[in-house]
Amino acid sequence: MHLYGIPRRGNGLIFGILRGQSMMEVKVSVIQIQRSHQLSQKEAHALADELARDLAERFGVRWHWRGDTLEFSGRGVKGSLALPEGRLSLIMELGLMFRPFRSRVEQSINRHLDEALGPEV
Repeated sequence: MHLYGIPRRGNGLIFGILRGQSMMEVKVSVIQIQRSHQLSQKEAHALADELARDLAERFGVRWHWRGDTLEFSGRGVKGSLALPEGRLSLIMELGLMFRPFRSRVEQSINRHLDEALGPEV
């Protein structure tokens, strides 16, 4: 589906454009990670809590659970980590100050997930 001739690639892109951000700004300001896992929901929640504690140390985020979704926000970052059965879906928006470090932040999160879940297949 297209909006104003722009291919739709998830709500972040469309909503970002509607907020007045260019496609490039949206791309560099959002980290999206999707992974499969074999953890129980309890183990997946524990992993998400561990990741949230790490984000709290780095970015001063506060987090809370809403069902199977951990929502977080802090200085220059906000997002969610959804845990539907057997899946993990992270969406993290970086503020202007952290955009230059997007790649480093994403690599760090992937490294953390690789250690906990094994490398992505």
